[in-house]
Amino acid sequence: MVKKIRLLNITSSHGLEGADHLALSIAHGLQQKGHLIFWLCPKNSKTYVRALAYGFTVFPLDKLMPKDLISLSQKHKIDVINTHHSQARRFTLKAKFRGLKTKLVWTRHCINRSIHFLGGFHTNYFIDKQIAVSSAVKKSLLLSGVFFNKVALVHPGIDLEKFYPQDALQKTQSNCAQLGVVARFSPGKKFKIAGQQKKGHDFLFKALQDVKTPYHCHIVGVDSEDAMEKLRELIQFYGLDLSRFSLYPFQKDILPFYHQFDINILPSQREGFGLVITEAMASGVPCIALKSGGVQEIITHDVSGLLVNPNSVADFSYQINRLIQDSELRKRLSQQGLKAVINQFSIEIAVNKTEAVLLSLDGFVDEL
Repeated sequence: MVKKIRLLNITSSHGLEGADHLALSIAHGLQQKGHLIFWLCPKNSKTYVRALAYGFTVFPLDKLMPKDLISLSQKHKIDVINTHHSQARRFTLKAKFRGLKTKLVWTRHCINRSIHFLGGFHTNYFIDKQIAVSSAVKKSLLLSGVFFNKVALVHPGIDLEKFYPQDALQKTQSNCAQLGVVARFSPGKKFKIAGQQKKGHDFLFKALQDVKTPYHCHIVGVDSEDAMEKLRELIQFYGLDLSRFSLYPFQKDILPFYHQFDINILPSQREGFGLVITEAMASGVPCIALKSGGVQEIITHDVSGLLVNPNSVADFSYQINRLIQDSELRKRLSQQGLKAVINQFSIEIAVNKTEAVLLSLDGFVDEL
């Protein structure tokens, strides 16, 4: 008989990032398989509301001390704690130092930048398993000193009931290509208009300077009014026409936007996985992304999408122009991209692999 896990997830962000959505989707899948899900997160976060809606037992993270986590874990007989952000990782590590006995799993969504062979070495003695969302993330953890048997690879999954292609007859036809970018823009206090932006918006704008075919670019994920203003300044700094751009904050329902796009672009140069790529592919949208990080595990160049040399603005411009001008290529990439998501990146696959990793902590089943 398979053990039913009492799993406590801890998220420490505002709940708008891909990691939050993924964590909730996988936890919901585990709940449907009979496991008991508990959640710890900021009370003012989107995750708090969504976790309650799923029927999870939810606790506010606000002002909680490491000793409180130990008490909560003991009271509710938690088997495994799974964290999804750096702040949550630090919090659970402090609890371990203070005597937390519950098994601890860190899900790593970003490429680790720690010092090689030293930065992650200490975690081997406190963390039971680290789940890497891509081979790129796994490689970075191993290089940081994490033991091979401490890392499991589980690619994120997409709920194909939530993301699906639009009927071709319903799609609006236009001579102006609709480009989509779903990537957080959060300039922060150290924002420099001529500097490199975290999600590569500047790199995209440089490439768009040489795109002469009519286009309109929709950018989703601008996290504040101040960020909106800075993004407009950035667009103008690169000599682009503001009327060609529509800017949007984070969206609760992103599917209508994907259905509006002719092409989805991810300009980030250090993407741990690239969940928005799989979302767009599942929604029937052909994708362009930089050939770096975990994106290379999703897209096969010229088969299921287009990969761009991350050091070449000219190649970026060329691939955008190419895809805008070639409707047959867009159709072929759309079909193959959808097939890749169905075969490799469904939420069911991610849930089953996560369950196997969690169960393997106690030796109940062999890890996948």
